[in-house]
Amino acid sequence: MVDDIETTGDFRQMTISYVERRDASADTISFYERSQDRFYMLLNLFKVMGHTPELGKTMTDLILALLKNGALDLQTKELLILKAVHQKGCKFSVAHHETYALDIGISEEKIEDIAGYRYRSSPYFTEAEKALLDFVIQVGTNVHQIENTIWDRIREYFSESQIVEAVLTVTVFSALSDFGGALGVSLEPVFEGMAPILPRDPHGNDYVENSVDKHYTLKLVKAT
Repeated sequence: MVDDIETTGDFRQMTISYVERRDASADTISFYERSQDRFYMLLNLFKVMGHTPELGKTMTDLILALLKNGALDLQTKELLILKAVHQKGCKFSVAHHETYALDIGISEEKIEDIAGYRYRSSPYFTEAEKALLDFVIQVGTNVHQIENTIWDRIREYFSESQIVEAVLTVTVFSALSDFGGALGVSLEPVFEGMAPILPRDPHGNDYVENSVDKHYTLKLVKAT
């Protein structure tokens, strides 16, 4: 049995420096440019990956491959990502993916109803989407105890290739939230002060007054 790790009680957030474009290698610049083309600015998450160019390229390739139509359409995958990162309470991931969801045409009302179990009674979600979101909750809770009833529901609506893509999408972006959180990746200044659509409480409580007009839109700014 492994002993518990002793802690000092000092939980100050440590951070890793960002590799800015001016200091980046040619290999790093290549994946910076591809990510910036997709997200209209160079996000801090990628600047951290600049410390390991080979891994940064690999992760960027995976991220960009998942964020496009595949076995599942992009909007469905973005709903799953947003549910997963909100469930984890990851501030920077929620801000990024709320904004991205809006930019690809998901309504503010639908994003709002992702919180907690609101989607189950929401008119904005199909039965197939509801089944997938139930699945995401269980994946985020305990991947080893997914009940047969949940499997039966998603198999009713989705092929095995779609299910594989859904699970890969959810687990990769959940891991990215952990990666960024562990390294102290901060929210970009342009996002600060925007009103969130989703509540701070991932269980669906603590709503704030918000308006889509207060959200930064990635398409409005081209980062240099």
